[in-house]
Amino acid sequence: MIGLVPFSFIKKSVIMKKINLLIVCFLLGSLSISFGQRYTSPFKKGQVDLNIGVGLIPILDFNPSLTLDLAVSDNFSIGGMAAYGGTSTYINQKEQEQLVKDYSLALRMAMHYTELKNWDYYGGVMGGYKFNVGDLEQKKQHENMFLWTCILGTRFHFTEHLGIFGEFSYNGHSFISAGINFRL
Repeated sequence: MIGLVPFSFIKKSVIMKKINLLIVCFLLGSLSISFGQRYTSPFKKGQVDLNIGVGLIPILDFNPSLTLDLAVSDNFSIGGMAAYGGTSTYINQKEQEQLVKDYSLALRMAMHYTELKNWDYYGGVMGGYKFNVGDLEQKKQHENMFLWTCILGTRFHFTEHLGIFGEFSYNGHSFISAGINFRL
């Protein structure tokens, strides 16, 4: 049959990998709801939130990000962000050449609203620097630059330490990020 191809022979695109990551995040969340009890997540002074995500609207091919937020009061946090982005070109169907690797580092501040059960809405500002390494000809297209952006996001906690997040901001590589949140 022409239309039937074993799944192991299908190459996944970057978009499919991101969609699969989101599906896994939602399945983990559903699983934690079924085994755990409902958790109300107030944002309290001293807590630390770690977001591990991937860009959904990329500027480059692949762009994971990591953010860390420390609550300095019951509704204000200060933290940092690190993101990676790379662009590549295909030499042939089997070989891929990595041309540019971009990195972003930034500091961020946010105000939080947590009056709804299990939800943490936040907005703030982020500033930092984007720099790159790689092929000199390609680096000209991806100049080093300062990052200044606004942040608008939300987190939903399934348990005391596990949740998901979504965020609108420009981290140097993507405008929308989503992934898993861990409260340490």
